[in-house]
Amino acid sequence: MKNRDMTMYGNYVHDRKEQLKDWVKCFYGDSSLGIAEITYAEVCYQRDECFEAITTLVGIIPFIEKEGEIAVLFIALSLQMRIMIATGQIAVVYPILEEIYQRLHKEQSRWLLENFGAMKAWGLLYDGDVDTVTEWMENEAPSEFGELNMLDTYKYMIKMRAYILEEKYLAMLSLAEYLREPLRKGDRVMDLCEMNLLCAVSYFLSDRKEYAFQLLDELLPIVKERRFDRLIADERSNQEIAFL
Repeated sequence: MKNRDMTMYGNYVHDRKEQLKDWVKCFYGDSSLGIAEITYAEVCYQRDECFEAITTLVGIIPFIEKEGEIAVLFIALSLQMRIMIATGQIAVVYPILEEIYQRLHKEQSRWLLENFGAMKAWGLLYDGDVDTVTEWMENEAPSEFGELNMLDTYKYMIKMRAYILEEKYLAMLSLAEYLREPLRKGDRVMDLCEMNLLCAVSYFLSDRKEYAFQLLDELLPIVKERRFDRLIADERSNQEIAFL
């Protein structure tokens, strides 16, 4: 399994914004429109530089809409939604979700529409929309039984949050163990940090605090080194780790 975690290059991305555009164009050619800007915005967002991140996105999204790839637009709008939530603008989430859905429906992008359901469930977790999350869990969430599809990693992360919402902590921890070894083999550092953070939440809420703090002791040095500031802050915003 190839290493797909590029977070070790966060400093290069952050400090070489203009050079990044040239590098990305060499790799992706005509499909590169917006990729460098989104990558830069993601790094800024993780470092809690939300204004720089949203300014970058607002500047590039219109160009992606006109000339870019639908998958790139999906990622850009998804990141925009996350930043809006992080800055307390939850009301903006609904029109963004509607815009994303309309574009995906127009392009008939089946695989992106499948991920849209997970993204919608994640966004509405922050607004306390339990019904939408429950519906997604019942009808669309991937199963943790059978062969693992790593393309479903994003959906599994949402499913773990839904398990926490439903107070199904054992199910959440079981799902995490199902993912742990494949993520390790793929050196998916950020995904592992996110998953361990959710595991710590489950341990804490199920009154196994010693396991929660043990996990935090392991992941916080990595979070500090890689500057995953928002990874911690976003879960606090979701009132899942108020003990931090």
